[in-house]
Amino acid sequence: MNRLISLIKISTKSGFEALSPSKKEKSTLAKIGRVVLVIFLFAYMGMTFGVMAHNMAKSAVVIGEMDRLVGMFSMILTVISIWMGLIALPALLFFSKDTPVFMTMPFASWEIALAKFASAYVYLLSSTALFGLPMAGGILLVDFSLRGLLGWLITILLSPIWPAVLISLIYMILLQLAPFLRNKDRMGMITGVLSLVLAVVFYVLFMQASDSMGLTEGDMTALPISPGLIQTLSLVFPAIKAAQLMVAELGALTFLGGLVLGLASSVLAILILVIFARPFYFRIITSLEGGGSAGKAMDKGAVDKAVGKSTGAFWAMVQFEWRQLTRTSAYLLNVVISSIFVPFWMLFVLGFSAYMARDEIFDSDISLAGIHEFAQEAIEFLGGPLVLGVLAGGIIGIMCLYGGAPATAVTRDAKNIESFKTLPIKASRIFLAQFFTSYMVSMVPGLLLLVLAMVLVGPSPAFYLSLVGSFLLVSLALSMLEFTFDAMAPKLDWEDETKAVKSNFRSTIFTLLAMGIPIALGFLVWKLEIPMNVTALFILGLSAVILVVASFLTFSHAEAHLAKMNR
Repeated sequence: MNRLISLIKISTKSGFEALSPSKKEKSTLAKIGRVVLVIFLFAYMGMTFGVMAHNMAKSAVVIGEMDRLVGMFSMILTVISIWMGLIALPALLFFSKDTPVFMTMPFASWEIALAKFASAYVYLLSSTALFGLPMAGGILLVDFSLRGLLGWLITILLSPIWPAVLISLIYMILLQLAPFLRNKDRMGMITGVLSLVLAVVFYVLFMQASDSMGLTEGDMTALPISPGLIQTLSLVFPAIKAAQLMVAELGALTFLGGLVLGLASSVLAILILVIFARPFYFRIITSLEGGGSAGKAMDKGAVDKAVGKSTGAFWAMVQFEWRQLTRTSAYLLNVVISSIFVPFWMLFVLGFSAYMARDEIFDSDISLAGIHEFAQEAIEFLGGPLVLGVLAGGIIGIMCLYGGAPATAVTRDAKNIESFKTLPIKASRIFLAQFFTSYMVSMVPGLLLLVLAMVLVGPSPAFYLSLVGSFLLVSLALSMLEFTFDAMAPKLDWEDETKAVKSNFRSTIFTLLAMGIPIALGFLVWKLEIPMNVTALFILGLSAVILVVASFLTFSHAEAHLAKMNR
C-alpha cells in the first residue's frame, strides 16, 4: 500500500508539471502575476456563476425548488468535469513523460493506471473547484447552513470521479479499437477539435437555458432543467443525487445517506477502472507513439539556398516559421486554428446573444435591410460613420489578439535559438519574420470580420476607410506589444510544443487584458460621458503610441535580446 501511495504522489506531481509552466525558478514578478491571475479568475467566476447562482437561489427558495437547483448545479459540475476530462485525460493517462519510467518498475498495470487516474482527478478537481466554489457561495449566501457548506464541499470533491472514470474507459476502448490514434499528435488534434465543438454546444445550451429561465433577480419562476433529466443523469453520475441529499434535504439521516451514496459510488467507479485497466492499459501504453515538430532546422545552408533563389533571407525565415506553424500539430491546433476560431467564436457569441434578444432590437424578423437600418441608427447615435468605423475596427483588432500567436512567436523557436545566433541575418530581421508570420495568422479572421462588418453596415466609403485603418493600427499595436514582451523575456525551457503555447502565462495575461480593454473603456465613456469622437481619437492615439514604443523596444535592441537568449 505504501508503494502504491508513493506512486500516486509521484504521478500526481508529474501530471501537474505536464500541464503547468516549467518548474524552473521563476522571478518574483512572475509569481505575483500568477497569484493575481488566480484571484482574477476566481473574481470573474464569482461575478458570473456566483451571481447567477445567487439570483436563482433566491427564487428557488421562494418557490420551493432548492432540491432541483442543487441538482442542476451539481449537473453543471459534472458537465465541466466531462469537458475538461475529454481534453486533458489522454495526456495525463497515456502520453505523460513518466509513463516509460513506470513501465520499467515492478508495478502492475492497474497500479500505474490508478496512479495516473489520481493525477487526472486532481487536475479535474482544480477545474471543478474554480466553477463550483463561486456557485456554492452564491447559493449559501441565500440559504446558509453548516450542513449545506459541508455538503457542497463534498459534492465538489466527488463530482470529477465518475466522469473521469467513464472518460478513461472510453479512451481505453477507443485506443484499443483504433491503434492509429496511439499517437500524441493525432490524439491532440482530436481532443483539441472536440474541445472547440463542445465549447459551442455548451454555450448554446447555456444561452437557451438562460433565456428560458429569465436570469433577472427575483424574477425566475421555474428552473430550465426538469426533475426527470436530473434523476436520469443521477443514475450515471451518483454525485448529483448525493448532492441533493446532503444539501437540499433535511435531517441528519438524509445527509448521511447522501454521503454514503457519494463515497460508495466513487469507490465502485475506481474498482471498475482497476478491473478494466488490468487487461488493456499495458497493451495500450506499450504501443504509443510520441509527437513533436515536423519542421526542419533552420541552418546557414538553408538560408544561403533561399537567398540564392532570390527569395531573400527574410522570406526564407518567413517560410521556415510558416512550416513550423503548419507542420507541428500542437502549433497548428493551438496557434493557427485557435487564432482563427476564437474571433469567430466571439462573433458567434455576440450574434447568438443578439438573436436571442431579437425582439428587443428589431421590430420585425431579422433581415439584411433591418440590420442596415439598425447600423444607420448606430451611426447617427455615435456621431458619424468615421466614429463607428474606428470603434468597430478597434474591436475587431482586439478580437484578433485572443489567438495569442505573436505572444509565443519567439518562445516557439526555442529549439532554434542557438542556430539563429549563427545565421548571417540581423536579429531585427529574424524578429520581424517571426512577428510577420504570427501577425498574418491573426489577420486571417480579422480580414473576414472586416468584410462581414462592411456587408452588415452597407455602402459607406467613410466607414470602410476608418474601419480598415483602425483595425490595422489597433491589431498591429497590440500584436507588437505581445511580441515585444515575448522577445524581451521568452519562455525557452519548455519540454514539448504543446507546453510552449498552452502553458504560456504571458499569453493568458494578454487574453485577459484584451477582454478587459473594451469593458474598461466602455465603463469610462459611460461614467465620464466622454464624446464618442473623442473616444475614437483616444483609441487611435493610444494605439499609435503603443506601436511606436513596442517596435522601438523590440527592433532597436534586437541583437541584445537575441544574445541573452539561452535554451
